[in-house]
Amino acid sequence: MLNKNIPLFITKIVNSGRAIILADFDHLNLTQILRTSSLEYLVTIKEFVYPKIVHYFYSDLSFHNNHIRSKVRGIDINLSLEKFARHSISPAMV
Repeated sequence: MLNKNIPLFITKIVNSGRAIILADFDHLNLTQILRTSSLEYLVTIKEFVYPKIVHYFYSDLSFHNNHIRSKVRGIDINLSLEKFARHSISPAMV
């Protein structure tokens, strides 16, 4: 049983960031494919991940009028595709 004085977020699982090591896929030309698609930066971001929050986000994900929408623990998330692109594409490309 958790001590009620300890905030709930302290008990959350946090995974270290996961990223693709593109050099491992040189034989498949993956780096060039991702670079051409402007996705190289997105797949190489290495940040902390909260797996349950990611699951909640994707399980309620929808697209409406060029917006990505979801709800996580009662909080509405509404991202324009432009804002999503700004945060998922290399800063050098924006």
